Amino acid sequence: MSPTFFEVSTAIAFEIFKRAGVDVAVVEVGLGGRYDATNVLTPVITAITSIAFDHERHLGNTLFDIAFEKAGIAKPGVPLVIGRLPAEAAARVARVAREVEAPIFDAHATTTDRKYPPLTLALAGRHQLENASVAIAILERWSTSVSHIPTEAIVTGLTKCEWPARLEWLRVPPNGELLIDAAHNPAGAAALASYLQDTGSRKLPIVFAAMVDKDLKNMIAPLVPVASAFIPTTVPHARARTADQLADEIRGMTSVTVEAIASPQAAVARALEQSKRAVACGSIYMVGPLRARLIEAGATRL
Repeated sequence: MSPTFFEVSTAIAFEIFKRAGVDVAVVEVGLGGRYDATNVLTPVITAITSIAFDHERHLGNTLFDIAFEKAGIAKPGVPLVIGRLPAEAAARVARVAREVEAPIFDAHATTTDRKYPPLTLALAGRHQLENASVAIAILERWSTSVSHIPTEAIVTGLTKCEWPARLEWLRVPPNGELLIDAAHNPAGAAALASYLQDTGSRKLPIVFAAMVDKDLKNMIAPLVPVASAFIPTTVPHARARTADQLADEIRGMTSVTVEAIASPQAAVARALEQSKRAVACGSIYMVGPLRARLIEAGATRL
């Protein structure tokens, strides 16, 4: 069997890390965990931030089953930090951790004697509060078991970090503003919608792309209340839904205007004709190249 794109990319990344003499790498699984290409590593600390529905064809159709696959990263004696998980998922993760003798540290239950000042997270969205809790728990555990990390360094990480294409605003010439976000599953779409609602945004045109294996219905549903129009587009990828396919499916889910435009850049231009502000979201295969091309054409971060 030939290796997958992700498996080849992972192998290349590990070789690059080796040649660069990387001291510490934060490695995220691509799909699940148990059979993921990244799971060949022997980590110092592992973590499961959240568990939601995604890649059901490979991971299972229940949170209980998905949790089992995610928990496959647990290793004997290696601390496993967990975020706020659904009850059934937390129970499955705990069982797997016990079986392999991996100590669990709940990011919301572990006590600490550190004192953190009031701060504003650099990353937008209420879901980043959960992510920050897990990050802090990981760094405190690292500080205990590997090497000391000053509280000031943790605060700097939380307040100064950057994550391109995650609730990132770009200024697009001549005078448009585009929110670009890799909301590629239902949980991501819900987080994007929550951000727009929390910030009091009016409804915006949404450029959208998705792969054929994604749960389109549950991705579109949270976006409908914040969308003035959907502009589905096509990702140049073998697993992508085409703009026309997306348009046909989305029209069956909402009365919001839907206009298919195959080119992502042309779709963004159309969205910014309708409104000074717009959104581009969905497949990472779309938002990554789109962001690069927009920046090449003169877009800048807000």
